[in-house]
Amino acid sequence: MPGIFISYRRDDAAPYAGRLYDRLTREFAHDEVFMDIDSLRPGEDFVDAIDTRLEECRAVIALIGRRWASVTDATTGMRRLDDPADYVRRELAAALERKLLVIPVLVAGAAMPRADELPDDLKPLLRRQAIELSDTRFQSDASRLIDALATTARPKATPGSAPRRTWLIGGAVAGLALAALAFWWPGRDIPTPDLSGKPREQAESLLNGAGLVVGKVSAIETESVADGKVVSQTPAPGARVRKGSAVELMIAVVPRVAVPNVIDASVARAKDRLTSVGLTLGTVEWREPGAAPTPGMVLSQTPPKDTRVARGDAVALVAAPLAVLPELRGKPADDARKAVAALGLRIGKVETRRTAQSPVGQVIEQRPAAGEKLSIESRVDLVIATAMPDVDLPDLSKLRLSQALDALARAGLVPGQVKRAGLHTEFDVAEPIVRSQSPAARTAVKPGARVELTVAEPGARVPELTGMSLDRARAQLKQAGLMAGSLGEDPVTGTPAGWVTAQQWAAGRVVARGSAVDLTVSSAKASTPPAAGQVRLPNVVGWNWVKASDRLHSLGLRRVNGRAISGSGKSGAEVIRQTPAADSTIGVDDPVLLEYAAAGWWLDAPGEFADAAQARLLANKECPGVCKRGGGRWAGLFSYKTVVSCGCDK
Repeated sequence: MPGIFISYRRDDAAPYAGRLYDRLTREFAHDEVFMDIDSLRPGEDFVDAIDTRLEECRAVIALIGRRWASVTDATTGMRRLDDPADYVRRELAAALERKLLVIPVLVAGAAMPRADELPDDLKPLLRRQAIELSDTRFQSDASRLIDALATTARPKATPGSAPRRTWLIGGAVAGLALAALAFWWPGRDIPTPDLSGKPREQAESLLNGAGLVVGKVSAIETESVADGKVVSQTPAPGARVRKGSAVELMIAVVPRVAVPNVIDASVARAKDRLTSVGLTLGTVEWREPGAAPTPGMVLSQTPPKDTRVARGDAVALVAAPLAVLPELRGKPADDARKAVAALGLRIGKVETRRTAQSPVGQVIEQRPAAGEKLSIESRVDLVIATAMPDVDLPDLSKLRLSQALDALARAGLVPGQVKRAGLHTEFDVAEPIVRSQSPAARTAVKPGARVELTVAEPGARVPELTGMSLDRARAQLKQAGLMAGSLGEDPVTGTPAGWVTAQQWAAGRVVARGSAVDLTVSSAKASTPPAAGQVRLPNVVGWNWVKASDRLHSLGLRRVNGRAISGSGKSGAEVIRQTPAADSTIGVDDPVLLEYAAAGWWLDAPGEFADAAQARLLANKECPGVCKRGGGRWAGLFSYKTVVSCGCDK
């Protein structure tokens, strides 16, 4: 029945376990020491055998190397101590639970694991006093361990041994006889040379020179002694032995590890697994798998799994090429998922975000970005557009056009058609003002909906200009947001030359801001002013005949007629002659004929207008397009009250 159970990991401390087993079985009976490899019969179930031996033992040696707590499963990548079925964990947990003597033995320079590295059922191990078993002090360290185990196992018996008292007496007599014999015997004992740290060839030479021979030579994986040098010897240095005796040597070899299986893992994960066991990643050859896409997955490895190699050796891989992520933004979510799956990748986190800039269900963001190279374990995160809640349409009436457009933008809405209708009289505002909107204010609409606006153009009030100099009249017009139009001459008796005697529109009339106001200015001629009910005709030759007609009407004349003259060579609608002539004095009911160069044709401008001023203003904007669509050139316009016609040259 074993009294001592050696618990160890093969990937961590196998050489030390074998060496310690040999040392213990020299001190204790062979069946008192249990180690899984040397203590099991062929064909025996090692799981059952270990559990049975553990129940029978009285002490457990826990060999702990530097990788004891960090060794991982080559297939799953999980730390072995985290697996409840791990053999080492089961052995020690059972021993601790049964209150057996458990001695942590630290090898290869290892330290006791931290509490956060141990599962709960192994944490009591931290309260057990540990012993260090070093390469250079192996014999003395092993002796300390043997002393601690002395009460747990039977010492090794010698053949034909007598009772202890007889053995002591016989031993004393034999010792005296041997001492006397050694004094004169030619082959008396000699000291064993110190071979620690010596290369094997040198150690063998030293032994031969001392009259000794090389006995059993064992190898131990260690990093504390250089490869091929002596780690320890038996008997120990200085021990006295007979000439020709054999000295056993323990030779250091570079620690070797089993290559883990990294096939079907990504290159990045394969590198982590190799690093965890002390290996390095060698060359990576990218090769198409010839089957389903497996981007970045390891297809083969060299050396193959379970091959034992030296620490630091490189493992070469053959892997499928990485996948290049395409642009997914702007695609429907289902199409994006299919594109990712077609590359052998997987969708990761999917979020939704409300937006009015993209259709519902469309990808608006992706992580990683397009063009990134990904492996099979990568995940692609998506952000999908969802509908925005309805928006209450704000009240835009009485706002300036620029303010209304800003309000629509803040609400996530879009301006539609902007219609112009009428003039506003807020003369200090030089931009259109909203009169109405469609849909109406406080209507619930979808984000991005279009809103039509009707605005009033900025108006200006015509100032009183008659009786002032032309320069002053121009200044007054500019201050009112207007400008001077064409100038006519009026030889009025008693009026200084260059003074305004008449204006196109009466003072106080509201017209479109920026309109031109035609003026009549007195000439240097002096003449007798006309009597009441009579008018002195100004010179309107060269004027546009519509403006000339308006000018004569503004003087009170009621019968102003026009006649188109073809072939005059003048531009369309230009007054060629006036009858009566300029400076003639006539009654307000007398007829006046204006002959003007004929335009190609007359076309009605679209629609009627609220007042004559607005009609003229908008006709000036509309007529060029009307004539162009008719294949001609705009020559002038004619307006009567609120009806406007466009004159077009061929």
